[in-house]
Amino acid sequence: MEKEKETDSMKKIGKFLKENPVVCGVAGSFLVVGIMAAYQFVESHTTVDPKYITQELAQAETQAVINDPKVVAGYLVEAVKEQDLDKALRGMAIDESILNISLANLINEAGEFYTEMEIAPSGSYSNYNELAAAELAGEYTANLENLTAQLKEAGEFQVEEICYVDPKQQLEPEKLSGNSKILENWGGDCLTELMVWISCEEEDYLLGLTMAHYGDSWKVLTLGSALTDTTAEAPMRKTTEEEFAALKGTMKEKNYKKQLQKKNLDSTLFEDTGLTDEDIEEMRLPANYFVLNPLREDTAESTIEAFVRSIQKVDMGRALAYCMDESPEELEHTNVEVLQKQEEIAEMVKRFCYGFLGDDYNEEEASLQIIGKSGRKIVQELDPKYFMYFDLTESVLLQDDGKEQQYAVLFWYAGETYVVGMTLEEGGGGWYIRSLSSEDLGTEPGEIRLVSEEKLKELEKREIEK
Repeated sequence: MEKEKETDSMKKIGKFLKENPVVCGVAGSFLVVGIMAAYQFVESHTTVDPKYITQELAQAETQAVINDPKVVAGYLVEAVKEQDLDKALRGMAIDESILNISLANLINEAGEFYTEMEIAPSGSYSNYNELAAAELAGEYTANLENLTAQLKEAGEFQVEEICYVDPKQQLEPEKLSGNSKILENWGGDCLTELMVWISCEEEDYLLGLTMAHYGDSWKVLTLGSALTDTTAEAPMRKTTEEEFAALKGTMKEKNYKKQLQKKNLDSTLFEDTGLTDEDIEEMRLPANYFVLNPLREDTAESTIEAFVRSIQKVDMGRALAYCMDESPEELEHTNVEVLQKQEEIAEMVKRFCYGFLGDDYNEEEASLQIIGKSGRKIVQELDPKYFMYFDLTESVLLQDDGKEQQYAVLFWYAGETYVVGMTLEEGGGGWYIRSLSSEDLGTEPGEIRLVSEEKLKELEKREIEK
């Protein structure tokens, strides 16, 4: 009797499925979506965030945008005077540059390409954003540190004047054409150069700045400016009151701004902010950089696997965090050392990624004629969608010094076997990757090598007792 009831029930279910295939399909889709959502929820609540909020990053913005380049200049000088790296970085065009960089253009203009020449192509592939941001923040940090050192050497100072560099010259067709090329490569809708007259007890100094406009705000694209003969590495130089007056030119600021606006009708370039000197002193723009939270695993091999899995998922922030050696105590504050360390890690991981895709070139072989590719072709080959196709096959332990281990990590990609050296260290509650290199293997940080059958057998024989 029970079996007959079961049979009837099954027949009814079968009949329902047959008569209502669309309903069943929709129900099945909802089930799959539900399972995926549940998986993502669990994963997001069980993994450690690879970003760390320092005391400076925790400070809220007081001003969203500044649509006056002279106010931005004042803001930057005040930040440097206070030795407030966080505040200064917020005035730099980090987010704007990583979203808009055209690596293909930069390669074609230079006529060469090598791994270290520019930041990762985040303008073409957003998956590279964290790599590019870490590189750019480190570069800006080094430049700001140079400016801070120059000001320290000069002694106590005060800002006498902030103005546009020779407005008439900035409106020359040749200059505007050069600016257009820069904007094509780095984004933005307008460029201008400013200078700051800084007076000390014994000397007068000139600080050059190049700024770009993005929609409704200005940011510092680079310290230094061409017209003031200053550079990002040395943005400040000695001047005289007479030279500064000559560099100002004869064109009135009001006329310059009016002419520049006529050439950029798609956006409003200048607005009266109404901000006082006191407002600028207290001002803080939105955060535009990050500090990595050091990630650890229980064993060296599980750290290698976690790092590779992060690359395969194109989770660059997590991949970078597995290479951070700082302890949480060292990350309480935003500082030069941490940001430059992140830049170093990003460049190492970038080389690792480029190597798999066949585009890790050095300066000696950088000419596009030697490479035989255009900028567009190189950038196409750097598409991070290919990362999911390389497989970690084996981690061969080469040296074990207790708290330090060196590995030859073998990968299978596009029908070939590759090897990467990795040196891991135990510390901070687990293992992290100190370098994507191995002294024992003779590889440089981030270097990828193709492995022959003979070399593969040699590596396998060298594996020591685990």
